[in-house]
Amino acid sequence: MASYSEHVSQANSNLFFLGKINNEGSDHIDWQVTTCFYVGVHIINGFLAREQNMHFNSHENVATAIAPESVIPATRLPEQEYLAYVKLRNLSRRSRYLCQENGRDAHLAHLIEEKHFIKAFRHLDVLLNYFRNKYMENYPLTRITHPFTHATPHCLHFTFQVL
Repeated sequence: MASYSEHVSQANSNLFFLGKINNEGSDHIDWQVTTCFYVGVHIINGFLAREQNMHFNSHENVATAIAPESVIPATRLPEQEYLAYVKLRNLSRRSRYLCQENGRDAHLAHLIEEKHFIKAFRHLDVLLNYFRNKYMENYPLTRITHPFTHATPHCLHFTFQVL
């Protein structure tokens, strides 16, 4: 099973990849959203490995372990960080399967749009901030360009530039 430091290393590698795919083809926002989720997966799995030597093969089991009402106090996350993980997971699911988590309009394809792209970075930034403060971890600043003309999010770990 992967250790805390191995998960952090993988999260950093995924952040590098995120910057790279953004730089080489910022029109693939579905893959960028999915990559944001997998950065979060490794940050959270690193936390679980470090705090309780817990290792899961299911995103649902991870969500249960980090829920604010988890039976294991050491793995509980504050509600904001827990929701950031869950919402990031849902956005990734939407980008991979073109579906909505709540099951409404199941007959329609649910594509990733500007608002979903922006939300993914906001949610990931919440997780990065929390674990940066908790473990004094330094995650790299990642430059993101995008074609959207609306306001970009204020994040500590990402800089945004409109194409």
